[in-house]
Amino acid sequence: MADIVTGLGINIFGSGYTGGAGQTALIVDVSNNALKVDSSSFTQPVVGTGIAGTAATGVVTIQGIAGMTPISITGNITATSSGTQVVSGTVTVNGEVTAIPTGTQTVSVSNTVTVNGQVTAVPSGTQIVSGTVTVDGSVTAVPTGTQTVSVSNTVTVNGQVTAVPTGTQIVSGTVTVDGSVTAVPTGTQTVSVSNTVAVSGQVTAVPTGTQIVSGTVTVDGSVTAVPVGTQSVVGTNTAGTDVTTGIFTIQGVATGVSVPVNIKDYTVGTVNDFSTADVAASSSNTIVSHAVPSGSFVLKGIQSSSSAGPVKIVVKVANSTLTTTLCVGFFSSANPFVNFNFNQGYIVGSGNTVQVVGFNNALSSQTIYSSINGLTI
Repeated sequence: MADIVTGLGINIFGSGYTGGAGQTALIVDVSNNALKVDSSSFTQPVVGTGIAGTAATGVVTIQGIAGMTPISITGNITATSSGTQVVSGTVTVNGEVTAIPTGTQTVSVSNTVTVNGQVTAVPSGTQIVSGTVTVDGSVTAVPTGTQTVSVSNTVTVNGQVTAVPTGTQIVSGTVTVDGSVTAVPTGTQTVSVSNTVAVSGQVTAVPTGTQIVSGTVTVDGSVTAVPVGTQSVVGTNTAGTDVTTGIFTIQGVATGVSVPVNIKDYTVGTVNDFSTADVAASSSNTIVSHAVPSGSFVLKGIQSSSSAGPVKIVVKVANSTLTTTLCVGFFSSANPFVNFNFNQGYIVGSGNTVQVVGFNNALSSQTIYSSINGLTI
């Protein structure tokens, strides 16, 4: 064995050593102040040289494999790693954990929470909010206290309601109130009355549409009467007098009852004009003209005859630019006479001439006569 003080290496061999080649088991090799254990058939215990709780220069690293038994750790663990740590599996923590999340957090709150920063609240149930709230969606309002309600439909109230409206109140629809209502309207009120109303003071009625009024009504202004039913109309003119003002125009309808009319004839300005025409040759004609007196007149009748017959008679009204045929008639040798009556009268204006044109249809010449009757107007 070498001198240990000198620091030389010592080799220790186990039993069965034969020297040189053929060495079967190296048990301990101590050299350069290091102990090496190799090829041992026994379990070698490892004892650390450090003190518990104190950092030692000799560090032991523990690494595992996929199928090994986990290492159980109890007590407090302080993580001093920097950056994001990836943990797989279940981590059981016995103690308090403080979470410091980042970004916008959704928090379900049952007590009072003081938050330093921005909070997005997702409340549930009925919320009481003061200030202005902007809602994306529909909102169902559940007000408390006394409410002012604008009613357009039927509202059923169970209990007592005291209405204190301001200004003019307009209510449409039916309002059913179970209890007493005290109405204190202000300003001008529009009242629809179907019964008798006792009013203390002055009432100004501003009705619209057609009004039916019973009793005496004093009107400050003009009134347009629109009566219904059959009305009696009393004229202001004298009977039998021609007037130009205060005239009623009567018009009928196709299916209405006829209005009886008495036609009054003129009694002044009678015109009776007789004229004898020249002799008309056979198959020729002659014209008997009656000039209209000064002004206009109403043509009432024409009579025409001949010395023999037969003759065709055509009555015309002519002026310098226009000729209008009024009627046509015939008579024979047995009855050489024709009469034209205008019961309603035909008004002939000034400057016109009444013409009686006779066409001689006899085999020989004959004389044609005519007369007109009328009234100047």
